[in-house]
Amino acid sequence: MFLETKRKTKSVYQIACPMVNLEARPPGKSQPGTEKSSTGTNSSPNTDMDGHLNGKSPNSSPPSSPPQPPQKEKCKRNKWTREEYKEVIYAYYYALGRPSQERHTANSYSIWRTRNQDSRPYLDENKLANVRRDILRNNRLTDSEISAIKHATENDINIRHKGNEESDEQYSPPRGLIERLPSDQSTQRPEDTRNSIVPVKNSQENEKTTVTEDLASAEEHRESMAEMRQKILNTLEVVRHTSHIFEITTRVYIRNHL
Repeated sequence: MFLETKRKTKSVYQIACPMVNLEARPPGKSQPGTEKSSTGTNSSPNTDMDGHLNGKSPNSSPPSSPPQPPQKEKCKRNKWTREEYKEVIYAYYYALGRPSQERHTANSYSIWRTRNQDSRPYLDENKLANVRRDILRNNRLTDSEISAIKHATENDINIRHKGNEESDEQYSPPRGLIERLPSDQSTQRPEDTRNSIVPVKNSQENEKTTVTEDLASAEEHRESMAEMRQKILNTLEVVRHTSHIFEITTRVYIRNHL
């Protein structure tokens, strides 16, 4: 009787709604026709479906760590040698002795690069200036070596001005003097010392003459100051005497007329 009532209700519903497309619902767990998973694992069908949607297999191993990019090899720093330090100081003092329209840093760098075309291509003028400051601040070279470099630059500049055959762009200071610079306490070669004896004597005589002239001018100044002081004292004495006479005259006048 229950089945007949259910059939009648269904037919009445279909007659009342003839245009509705009735779709059969999937059977539930308690309804007949439900198929159970026959897999041996404990995972449910929904879990398997989620795994396939995410592009992962439920039985796949966990993802490995992403490959790390290859590490760059550290560039070894080329240490500066004493000869390279001498080249930097040579360019610095040569730029001081031969000023140009460029800045001193740029001028020093152009001289250094002309003499060292293949050395340290990454170096620019600012880095070269930092190297030069480090040399002078931390005493990378001895005082005798720096003095010898100054002497070499003065000789090269004098040769450059005497010859005057090449332009500044084509001229490259010779490297022979720098390569032969002493590394010990001696500052000059013997022939340079012999050649510099006469200039040293002349400079000493000039200094003595200058000192003598300064002393003479100081003595003259002292004498003129003494004369001026005496004149001032004489003037004060005259003023004091005049004021005393005026005071006496005033008293006599007051006494006679009052």
